[in-house]
Amino acid sequence: MQRESFKHHDELLDKDKMEVAATRIWTSAQTLQCVAGSGGIEFCSLLNEVLRCDDAAMLQPACSIIRGINQLCVVRRKEKDQKFPPSAITHRGGALPLQHLAFFTAGKKYRVPMFLATSFNEMTAYGFWYRKFDEGQTPVHWVIHLDPAGQHNLMKRCKHVNLVSGSNVDGEEEFLFAPYSVFTVISVHVPPRPTDADPILIHIMAAIDNRHEAEDLPLAPWA
Repeated sequence: MQRESFKHHDELLDKDKMEVAATRIWTSAQTLQCVAGSGGIEFCSLLNEVLRCDDAAMLQPACSIIRGINQLCVVRRKEKDQKFPPSAITHRGGALPLQHLAFFTAGKKYRVPMFLATSFNEMTAYGFWYRKFDEGQTPVHWVIHLDPAGQHNLMKRCKHVNLVSGSNVDGEEEFLFAPYSVFTVISVHVPPRPTDADPILIHIMAAIDNRHEAEDLPLAPWA
């Protein structure tokens, strides 16, 4: 990861490019082999686990990188620097342990206590839920909706998400929500037997501004 970072040493030396340097680390495909024979754990998963655990001792050394990534997601940007997904929809794929399914009911508003990576491309999300299904886990397809008025009206545009501008994965377009972003469940579809072709399907609506939402909302046990 250090070698990857120093390939773009100008970003590390420029305080105005802190968010680019931080997101390059976030998107690293390097893995930590915790269990022999496993596929390994990427840095982004480790960082999200630190956020979910909310342990002060672990958060302290992670805060610099978290703040750097938040510079991309949250700091108010010029209109030309803001991105908006086609059709006001973005996608996320993965697995959903069935013990957490009951949390997601239509109308529930909640916060996600970690960075939430999504993609404009449904096929990118499919790759993630297909991989989880292939590993024997329950696949899920999240469809994240934004207010369509945000396409042309900055007042209606989500204030805590942005497209990752620097990535270590060529062609990856990651639309990243800041930790503790607020979402409301629109609908949940659970097939009799979820598969890669018919995963659990959860539609959620992203809040426009986290600052205008209650701070005591329930935290999602999974996302």
